[in-house]
Amino acid sequence: MDSWFLWYYLLHGNSGAIAWPEGWFHKKEDKTVIDAYILTLKDVFKTVQRDISQAITGPGSQFVSDPIGIYYSHASVQAGWVMDALVHGKTWPSRLSSIDNDNQSSGVLRKVWCKSIEDVGLQYDFINYIDIVRGRMDLNDRFKVIILPKTICLSDKEADILKRYVEKGGVLIADYLCGIFDEHGKFREKGALDDLFGINRDDRAGYLNGKGVTEINAEKYKADFSDRFTFYKGADYFNHLVMVERGTIVDSRQGRSEVHQVFQKQKGLGRAYYLNLSPLEYWGSKKRFSDYGNQWRGIISDIFEEAGVLPKIRVRVQGQGGQTAMIEALFWKNGEDLFLGLIKNPTDMVNDPGTPDAEPIRITIQFKNEVALFDMKNQKSLGRGKEFSDDFNPWEANLYQVF
Repeated sequence: MDSWFLWYYLLHGNSGAIAWPEGWFHKKEDKTVIDAYILTLKDVFKTVQRDISQAITGPGSQFVSDPIGIYYSHASVQAGWVMDALVHGKTWPSRLSSIDNDNQSSGVLRKVWCKSIEDVGLQYDFINYIDIVRGRMDLNDRFKVIILPKTICLSDKEADILKRYVEKGGVLIADYLCGIFDEHGKFREKGALDDLFGINRDDRAGYLNGKGVTEINAEKYKADFSDRFTFYKGADYFNHLVMVERGTIVDSRQGRSEVHQVFQKQKGLGRAYYLNLSPLEYWGSKKRFSDYGNQWRGIISDIFEEAGVLPKIRVRVQGQGGQTAMIEALFWKNGEDLFLGLIKNPTDMVNDPGTPDAEPIRITIQFKNEVALFDMKNQKSLGRGKEFSDDFNPWEANLYQVF
């Protein structure tokens, strides 16, 4: 597990790790001697600290993301927290900040979008709403697809910029409750982007099962993650995913999507998708590694494909019928040199079928074009072609140079 931790954060660009040694680093009977299980990491440290790490942490190294942007709206995070806190009633001041990591809907949803994109073989970057408002970024120059995760607060300026992004050829995806408030959390009579998405909204019909708006009920923070969705019971579902807005329908002047029944509308050169679906349950391993996860990944991967955003590689587990592996692929470049890292990508370390503490497997790596692949850990060439077979230890990572 510790070896996976070191490899995972190296491949994500961390150049160091801090360990507080009190109480676990040394043998209990002799505080001057390092415990044996710490010493088992000796070879891992030697590997990640040698020249191999320079491919990622060296001067000039840059992470290679796909043209996908996840929009960060701090106003939406704040308003979402208030919606989460409604279940506490008058006791909301007693809500412990320590439970927010696992029970703050907007925070967990952001992680769900990250994990989902990684699971379909792609990578992303974040878009700071401040950069947008201040005109620091050309969205169409950097992104083919922009995702608005529970972006419930949008200013008129942000909305205008996002509309222009679509008109100039971009693809915009909103999951639910998009733009129902302004940047100050004031309710709008009409969503800031409703016309762009081609939807009519009737908020009087309510949300989820019609009895509440909170998704993750932090009053149940001790229960299993899948049991914290109080207001999902009795809600409508589509392909195993909960439909959030009960009164949102397609604009009668627009046609309904033939793909997964999501709302979609052509605008100028681009397209806008409104899902009205919450993928929050994907954060639970039981749902992620089930038909629920397959359905959700199918919805978003189809949109990415329509937008022309395809994975650079596909990784499959041999002997499992060609099943796609939950292995994250990360590309880094330094000048003309291109590097590929593969790492197991679990949700949590205890319950995941994809936990790193699994048996070694044999994988197939498929490229769209012919390349040469060099195994940097074992210092050996895997030859040239479009498809390669290699061993993969789930508690470590594979690192290659691609030519």
